Amino acid sequence: MEKSKTCCIIINDFCNFRYLEQSERKKREKKEKIISELCRLKELGVTRFISGCEEGLDLFLASLVLNDNSLSLECVCAYEEQSNSYSEKEREKFFNVLKDCEKLSFISRKREFGCKTKRDKYMIEKSDYILCFWDKISPYTGELLQFAAQNNKIISYI
Repeated sequence: MEKSKTCCIIINDFCNFRYLEQSERKKREKKEKIISELCRLKELGVTRFISGCEEGLDLFLASLVLNDNSLSLECVCAYEEQSNSYSEKEREKFFNVLKDCEKLSFISRKREFGCKTKRDKYMIEKSDYILCFWDKISPYTGELLQFAAQNNKIISYI
C-alpha cells in the first residue's frame, strides 16, 4: 500500500490581506480555485494537510479539509495567542478548526522572534507537497519556497 502524502499550506501575508479585502465575487473565484486544487492533490494521494491556522485563506482551507472525511488536518500554531489580532469571525473559525483537528501543536508559548519561521519550516519538512499562495514579491515566502525546493518538495501555486 502506498504511503499517504501530506501537504502544508503556506500563505504570503500580502496575498492573505488582499483576499480578506476582496469583493465576495473575487473571494468566490479564489475559493473555486482552491477547491479545484484540493481535489487535484487528493487525486495525487494527499490525505493529510498541515495548517498554520492564519486568518483568511489558511483557515478557509483548513475548514475545507475538516469537512472532507477522507482527509486529516494537523494544526501548527506559531504561538498560543496567535488569534488575538483576528476579527471575531476569524477567531471563531480558528477555535472551531483547532477543536476538530487531528493534531495540535504550538511552536512557542508566547510570540517571539522566529516562531513563525520555525512553524513554517516544520510544516514544510513534514510535507510532500506545498500549497502556496504567494505574490512573488515577499522575500520571506520566497525563502521558504527555496527551502522547500532544496528539500525536494513539490510546490503548487495558487
